[in-house]
Amino acid sequence: MHAALVTAYKDFDMLERLVLRLQSLGMRVFVHIDKRSAGAKEAVVRIRSLGAEAYSWYSIHWGSRSHLGALLRLMRSALLDSHVSYIHTLSGQDYPIRSRDSIESICDGRIFMECEPLHALPAKARDRFEHYHIRDLADPFFRLPYRADQIAVGVQRLLRVRRQRTRSHPSIWKGLVWVSLPAEVARYCCESAAAKNLWSELRCSALPEEFFFQTLLAGSPYMDQIDSDNRRFMDWTPRQGSRPAVLDLTDIETLRHTHALFARKFDSTVSEQLLNAIDRQSDVSTFERGSLLDSTQRHSITQQAVSS
Repeated sequence: MHAALVTAYKDFDMLERLVLRLQSLGMRVFVHIDKRSAGAKEAVVRIRSLGAEAYSWYSIHWGSRSHLGALLRLMRSALLDSHVSYIHTLSGQDYPIRSRDSIESICDGRIFMECEPLHALPAKARDRFEHYHIRDLADPFFRLPYRADQIAVGVQRLLRVRRQRTRSHPSIWKGLVWVSLPAEVARYCCESAAAKNLWSELRCSALPEEFFFQTLLAGSPYMDQIDSDNRRFMDWTPRQGSRPAVLDLTDIETLRHTHALFARKFDSTVSEQLLNAIDRQSDVSTFERGSLLDSTQRHSITQQAVSS
């Protein structure tokens, strides 16, 4: 059995549709709704009525560890079920575009996760780790405003203060937080001493969820299982003020040729026709083409990068 961990803060109609779709694929669903969201308590009740587990533990502050904390807590909840063999992290605006059989076939023990070394990233992305950020300075009870964080980073630039590693991990890796992990690997991310050390050491990073899984697993016994294609489709071309773009029916042919398992992002109104088209394919057969495209080559390239 697979489990899906979903974090959401708005468009609860879309969230409900996502939960029902994931359940139709045989997945257990665990949801966290931002405590600051309007109607969060009502949304939790609504999602629980569908048979999913739903919580609103944390106020999610962009750039802090709160989002990562919510995901890890959902992950621990999912791992209490010994039948869970794979775990997928998703946003409330994601949607599966593969059949159950296809997802379970592709998830063969690999870790599907974007994974790039820090030194290969643009300066703006490197700054999120190399400079010390103070958004979590008194977490979880108080967070300094974004402007204060900008001032602190500016002072570090003037003094040429940069870090290249943590105490426990000499090599830093980055990627999106949307990943698919075997349960054994997810347990390592929750319970290992290395995971606990890295959680503490990323306190002064911006968007630490984009470093945690990558850095932890690239330096772990599971590094050989990493496939740097996270199997998520996103269109990063700005569209109607959104980046990644909100998908609509004009994207259907693109989705039919992608080898992703999930796509984002969707809106309950803008994307309704596209979502209906996906749902009408009861076995998602028209979205199966290319599902194994370059998978062996991607895995090989990833291993060469990690090993080096």
